[in-house]
Amino acid sequence: MMRNTRAYERTNIRAYVGMRGIAMLLALAAAACAMTLGEAQKKMLENNTDLIVQRRQTDIAQEQVAEAKAALFPQINAVASYAYQSDVAAIQVPAIPPVFRGISMEGAHDKIDMGVEASYPIFTGATRWYSIKSREMARESQESQEQALRQRLSYQLGMLSCAWKLADQRVAVTQALADQLTEYAAQTQNRYGAGVATAARVTEAQARFSQAQADLAGARTTVDSLRLEIAYLVGSPDVNLAPESCAIPADSTALVKAMAMTPGETRPELAAFDRSIDQQALLRKAAGGRYLPAVSGMAGYHYGKPGVNFLGNEFMDYWLAGVQLQWNLFDGRKTGAQRRQIDGAMAALAAQKQKQADAFAKGIEMAKSRLIWARQQRVAAVAALAASDALVQDLKNQVAAGTATSLEYITAMTNRAQTQFMINQADFALSAAYLTLLYSAGATIEF
Repeated sequence: MMRNTRAYERTNIRAYVGMRGIAMLLALAAAACAMTLGEAQKKMLENNTDLIVQRRQTDIAQEQVAEAKAALFPQINAVASYAYQSDVAAIQVPAIPPVFRGISMEGAHDKIDMGVEASYPIFTGATRWYSIKSREMARESQESQEQALRQRLSYQLGMLSCAWKLADQRVAVTQALADQLTEYAAQTQNRYGAGVATAARVTEAQARFSQAQADLAGARTTVDSLRLEIAYLVGSPDVNLAPESCAIPADSTALVKAMAMTPGETRPELAAFDRSIDQQALLRKAAGGRYLPAVSGMAGYHYGKPGVNFLGNEFMDYWLAGVQLQWNLFDGRKTGAQRRQIDGAMAALAAQKQKQADAFAKGIEMAKSRLIWARQQRVAAVAALAASDALVQDLKNQVAAGTATSLEYITAMTNRAQTQFMINQADFALSAAYLTLLYSAGATIEF
């Protein structure tokens, strides 16, 4: 039974080595066709569905400006009508015998009219002008929101790529540990066959090797999940980022500049709030224009049978022109209620803008603290890794000499792998904090 178990373990190790070779070939093939982070960003800004929707919103806002400007031009309409009237006006001239027999005349029952009319609002209390300007502010707000979305998506792509790089490094660290445990399990198996190692040590080595395999599978699952998230963000299911392209520049010079960053006053998110507030202010003025009289003029040319000639029923042409004044003296306080609603909307937008500005300021301070912590953490992790390397080598020699147990050696290898990953985590924290600083300060994120 023990021999069958050992044979199975040897087969399992050989299978792992074979799969390891296949995985390396696949990784090399994927790296050959991988795209850089800058290429992925460019593709994302073209294909991301959220950006496509926002661009359509901006286009709609532009057309709404054109719609509002239409009020600056006269409206020209073609009109036509037909009516039949059963009772019509009549004129009767009494008879004067024997000289005049009398006359009876009545209008036409059919009334036909057609023509072209032009109308133009001469004075509207400046509501037209304010309406046009408010639509322009709405368009600028949409443009600022589009720019803000581009920044936010670039930030998300950078953060996801950093997480993907960290997960890929976790795979590499776990892979290295699994390789070491594979070698150690094979050596232990050989020593057991030579009678210098116990069956317990073989079982222990195999158990640690199996655990490393499980950890490796979990790490690869994380990599695949992050790759899928990036693919959907970019808008291309076949996207394949190169791990080395995911390194965010965070050298000493860049970090010094980052530590001096302050909240930007021209952030697109804050600009969008400003344009929305301006839009509401213009709408308030437009509503106030309803307190003033409105004057409109019209002119037109008509042709038909209007029924104005009692002496004939033939078609005729005629011109008409006029001016109309309309002044709403009481509207049930409707306009005042609308203006108060706009005042409330402006106050709400100002509060939201302040909340957003505070969030960016908070993000800057927190990112600066994380930068300091991550740099210190990396220094400590590098020192710990050097110590772990020395300990692993010493224990390896001691195990060969019989002065240390295999458990101590395996534990040291595991600790070394964890220490290596601590360096990767510190690098991730540096890149993430640097990206957060750029985003919170309103700097343009380009990879």
